Amino acid sequence: MLLYTLANPSEHKFGGALTPSEEERCQTQITLESPRWAPYPRRSCQVENVCGRFLLTGAGANWGAPALDERLAGVSFRVTSPFGLQTELYHLAGHVTSRSTPGLPKSMIFKGVKGAAGLSMLRRDLLLEGEPVVPTVHMAVVSCCLGVRLQTSQNCYLENRIAEGGALAWLGVESRSLDQCNVVRLGVREWGGLLPGGRPLSNDIVVTGKGSLVHRFTWDSLVWDERAEADVLEACERVAQGIRAALG
Repeated sequence: MLLYTLANPSEHKFGGALTPSEEERCQTQITLESPRWAPYPRRSCQVENVCGRFLLTGAGANWGAPALDERLAGVSFRVTSPFGLQTELYHLAGHVTSRSTPGLPKSMIFKGVKGAAGLSMLRRDLLLEGEPVVPTVHMAVVSCCLGVRLQTSQNCYLENRIAEGGALAWLGVESRSLDQCNVVRLGVREWGGLLPGGRPLSNDIVVTGKGSLVHRFTWDSLVWDERAEADVLEACERVAQGIRAALG
């Protein structure tokens, strides 16, 4: 892998081809032979975690929380929390909390679930398959590997390309503390035609020097099914493609 040192502005580019303007700015180029410089192998986007609630649909616009079936008493645990007594159930597909504290809305919360397949497993084993229950998500984490190496210091090559706008005007560079020198923080500012009907309240992208990308989302309440998951993954793939293209 070649490492190019560029001037005006000072930045480093790993691999790829130099543009004509970059060739004029190139001061040195060295070959990085050690395997430790290699990026992680390229990997497509996958859901790492979704958190949200199971909601029981009712007539019209009425929503409620399903109750934890009494037959699950032997595999669940009653614990005390700041919100009163609640029931915890630990499953291979995720963690479920059932809460019915007086004065608070009843809820069945899930977290640590790897997408629609995990939610389907939870619904089955919570004995909810015959109920009109839908999972709604307020937080999701998606990951991938870009397959490229990148500079991660402040005002690095990727940040400078995004700051220039152009084809990457839909991305923004997010602030980070001075000691966060091993990651680049970005965010999608304009989704365009992506995520129709399910645009997030916020999103945060972290990219490491070896090309690992983690994209975090928050929603007020997004009904999560296979179609919603496919839309989110497609959007993340297009974001990853844009970042990969910017790195040359």
